[in-house]
Amino acid sequence: MRSNRRPTGSPRKRAVPVRSRLTIRAAAHAPLARGVGLQDALKASRDALNDIQKQLDALLASVRSPHVRPEAESIDRLARSNRRADAAMARLTKA
Repeated sequence: MRSNRRPTGSPRKRAVPVRSRLTIRAAAHAPLARGVGLQDALKASRDALNDIQKQLDALLASVRSPHVRPEAESIDRLARSNRRADAAMARLTKA
């Protein structure tokens, strides 16, 4: 047997919020506004991180090789690379 109840019209739809979550922020309030400063900061941070990776790869290769001793300056170079990466990452928040 059929029920006497029938759906009355379409189901209730939710209203769209007044301010959508995808609202575009004004340039003054955007945390990472695109510009030349941001591009330069991103490039500098990428280069600094690549330099750290190269330094770590060289250290790992010298530790694994029984015939090659790690250079005494390699730790200093790695520390300098780390400082450059820290400075580049700090510029990202200022850019």
